[in-house]
Amino acid sequence: MRITLIRHGQPLIERPAWAPYAEAHRYHYAYDEVAVKKHDVAHFASLAEEADRVYCSALRRSRETAKMIFGDACEIIADPTFNELKTSLMPHIPLVRLPVRVWQTGGRILWLLGKQAKDHEAFRMARLRARRATGLLIQEAQTHGLAVLVGHGMMNRFIAWRLRRQGWRKVQDEGSGYLSRIILEKM
Repeated sequence: MRITLIRHGQPLIERPAWAPYAEAHRYHYAYDEVAVKKHDVAHFASLAEEADRVYCSALRRSRETAKMIFGDACEIIADPTFNELKTSLMPHIPLVRLPVRVWQTGGRILWLLGKQAKDHEAFRMARLRARRATGLLIQEAQTHGLAVLVGHGMMNRFIAWRLRRQGWRKVQDEGSGYLSRIILEKM
């Protein structure tokens, strides 16, 4: 059995280098709505031939990447269970410009500590959703021998971690860049 986790392609949005909170906030939320850059996906050809069904999140960048890689060759199932683990930004600090990555990292740290914004999924709930997502992929792999997910960086890492805890062996890890893959197997 094999599970392949693919991170989405590069979104068509420029991340501001340094920004006040309001600009970082606009970027943070726009990231979920933008299209993805066209990529050369020829290195996925054998996977596209092998897969009958591919899962992706309900977010645009995941759906577009799945369509770009797999086209009409297989069924593409968009499921919000696989959506990214959405974190908030660190709290607003008036008149301060910070690198957008700092606004995001600060928010992610607070989220991991259970201090998320009111309109965001709690870390505990995100872990439960990652558990459900992992179960769906295991069931697919048990039924068809192969499960493929076009997902997101944090969600893919959470799923891979859960799979390894359940005895799956990581046979390939291309890092966390756009279109990177994590492949896990279990006999």
